[in-house]
Amino acid sequence: MATSRLAIPAVVLAAAVLFDASADAFETLKASSNTTGETRWSTADMPIPYSINQAGSADVSGDSEFTAINNAFATWSAPACTYLTSQYDGKTSGTWAMGDGKNYLDWVESNWPPEAGAQAIAFTTPLFFETGQFYEADIRFNGVNYKWTTAGASWNNMDVETIALHELGHFFGLADLYDNTSCYYRDVVMCGTNNGETKRALKQDDIDGICYLYPEGKNNLCVTDAECSSQVCSVTMNLAGEVKFVCMDPVGTADPGDRCGDINNTPLNAADDVVCANLLCLGSLLCTKPCTGTSDCPYNMTCGQVSVKMDDQGHVANFQGCEGPDGCVRNAQCSGGKVCGLYRVGDVLTKACVNPIGSGADGDVCAAWSDCRSGVCYNGRCASLCDDNFACPPGGSFNCERHAVTGEDGKSIDTQLCRYIPPVQDAGVDTGEDTGYDAGYDAGYDAGIDAGYDAGYDAGHDAGFDAGPKPDAGTDAGPKPDVGTDAGPKPDAGVDAGPKPDAGPDVGPVVPDTGVGPDGDDTGTHAAKDAGGGGQDEVCDCDMTYDCDLDCECDPECAAGIGSPGAGGCACSSVGIRERGM
Repeated sequence: MATSRLAIPAVVLAAAVLFDASADAFETLKASSNTTGETRWSTADMPIPYSINQAGSADVSGDSEFTAINNAFATWSAPACTYLTSQYDGKTSGTWAMGDGKNYLDWVESNWPPEAGAQAIAFTTPLFFETGQFYEADIRFNGVNYKWTTAGASWNNMDVETIALHELGHFFGLADLYDNTSCYYRDVVMCGTNNGETKRALKQDDIDGICYLYPEGKNNLCVTDAECSSQVCSVTMNLAGEVKFVCMDPVGTADPGDRCGDINNTPLNAADDVVCANLLCLGSLLCTKPCTGTSDCPYNMTCGQVSVKMDDQGHVANFQGCEGPDGCVRNAQCSGGKVCGLYRVGDVLTKACVNPIGSGADGDVCAAWSDCRSGVCYNGRCASLCDDNFACPPGGSFNCERHAVTGEDGKSIDTQLCRYIPPVQDAGVDTGEDTGYDAGYDAGYDAGIDAGYDAGYDAGHDAGFDAGPKPDAGTDAGPKPDVGTDAGPKPDAGVDAGPKPDAGPDVGPVVPDTGVGPDGDDTGTHAAKDAGGGGQDEVCDCDMTYDCDLDCECDPECAAGIGSPGAGGCACSSVGIRERGM
């Protein structure tokens, strides 16, 4: 049984189960450990040191269990296709302890850890950085629930060399196999079950696995990429902080100078993180690499002291590598007068804290990236970089949106930026309501009440709005030209809160009314009620409006000088109580 500890979940870049032409199979711990690179020891760790607790097994006399374990180590190093080596540092009084940087093997003769499971014959605890590089591994054998022997397995007697050989597969980075082909037809060492058999030799699947992780002629020590041929030069480190450089097969797709890490600003979704080919991503979200001088570095990067986070346990590799400016997503992350802008590194654009590139601020007209402080000219307007609307200038004229933009030397980047939104121009046309009104009232009115109107409403208004189109240098209910300013008073036909001219009539000519008002309490000059007689609201049935109704024989509004000429003051043949229309 193999267990592992990795504090930072990382991206699984590829399946760890591999098949060659003859269908031999193996699996590495990478698939279950979520590391960015393969789970293995570094070339710089060779030979891998280990010690065995001096107590050995209570079931075995003499030191034959120590010999059996050493034989198992030697078996894994034997294939010609691997450079794997190990070194026995002798017996020790030390025992299993995670995080001490020591590689110990021991027997547990009492208090077998319940989390391991009583049926577990043994377990291995490799510890590794996020890159997959091992820095410690311990193996514990179950002396509580099983008997041990070095003479070959029998019922309930586990063969030391057989079990050690399997657990060392985990110690070096291989995972269990449970498929029928591996376990029952090929009987490989890394089969995850043991039925009491003795297996002291590697099968082809096992050899393929160990040679994949530690291939002969590859993963050599290096200074720069120049020593690595088709590989890349990366960093390895032990718990003491000692850094060495080794060649490795490329893992990610990003080259030195490229953007890396959580460049999409989605911390909860590691699956879209960008991984460096050499696994060396700076805090500035740029891929770095070992260097001896600036000539080893991409365009716009310099060779200096850099740091790469190995995990969230505080392990940081410090070495001489290529560096660039600090990465950013908004101006607030930059100091010293710098802005978050576009910066070319190598053959790509990245987002970094830089000195202002041009002079154009957000929303200013621009013709090229170099016109703007941020280096971003989008749709003819300068734009700053952002991660949400709060990073954009206040006032509602900008939205933080993702767009493709072009920068230095025609290099492009897909990024979030503060897109300028031009204000809506008032072309003299309002849509349904005059924007010169205050809460639906004419700004020229006093508290929305026309001094010449009844009950604070224009007879042609409905709750402060026109019931239909009316002239007011245009129309209210639909688009109309504005002859004054929206925000302040504008001409009115009569006297609102004080005398002022009107660009046109409101409901019609505002003239003294010789008829009756809608409520019988009009501020005009008409009589208190119609000639229809009866109550205050009685009118002739034919008197339908407050204007002269030509087909009504006794319409008082048809008096001389009002509407069309007619006779007023006569008796109606039929009266009714109702409201008249306009």
